[in-house]
Amino acid sequence: MKLKTSYQEKLKHNRIMIEEIKSLKKKIDEVREKAKEDKFLMRFLITR
Repeated sequence: MKLKTSYQEKLKHNRIMIEEIKSLKKKIDEVREKAKEDKFLMRFLITR
């Protein structure tokens, strides 16, 4: 029984970590998109 509880706790921990990783990946994608927009804006301002 203790082994089952330990296993379930590890699964719960792993799910939480997966959710955190997904959240970080989403944030990284948002930052990349913002950087891309900023790059295009700077290029536009410089070439004007």
